Amino acid sequence: MPTRTMFEHIVSTVTNNPVRYAAPVVAGTFLLITLYQAEKGRRGPETEFWEFVRGTAIPLLDRAGRALNIGYAAYTVGYHEYAGTLDMSAEDAESFLYEHGFRRNPLSAYKTLPDGREEAGSWVYRESLFATKQLHVMTFERDTGGTDCFAHWEYSAINPLTALRHYRGKDYSPKQGREKLRNRLPEGSLTEKPVKPGEATQQARA
Repeated sequence: MPTRTMFEHIVSTVTNNPVRYAAPVVAGTFLLITLYQAEKGRRGPETEFWEFVRGTAIPLLDRAGRALNIGYAAYTVGYHEYAGTLDMSAEDAESFLYEHGFRRNPLSAYKTLPDGREEAGSWVYRESLFATKQLHVMTFERDTGGTDCFAHWEYSAINPLTALRHYRGKDYSPKQGREKLRNRLPEGSLTEKPVKPGEATQQARA
């Protein structure tokens, strides 16, 4: 095949399926960043820079990705991913999750709830940085106090070998995420509370 024709074929292939080729590259890049951050001890509650970046840049990337029809970077998470509530502020919840092995998760779509709440933080637990699966936890502040935790079990976003499966949601399991989070945290630390708007009022009337 002539060089020009081969080059055009490669460009056409990548253009027609950008996510397939971009996913492992992005994953590899963030793996290197994560390794560096881990070495510097910058993956805990004190590294609020990542949440600022995610809350400002990702919604813009999401709009651009959807407009170009090449993907998403933000979405609304369903109430079925609710795992429980930590009776503490979002700041204290971050320290609590960190103490139990969770780390900040910058490579994650920005989440909101159907009631309009935006996530306070994105946290992840992996057996190692090269693990193929991860436990992803998203925290949302409650108006009445406390921090709601939503979770799912999925393929790792920073492993280049599983990045595409992660992005496409293969074997995405809120059920396993809820179970694994409850098993990972001390017994009784998560309590179940009404999470949908109006749910508490309905229960009080019942």
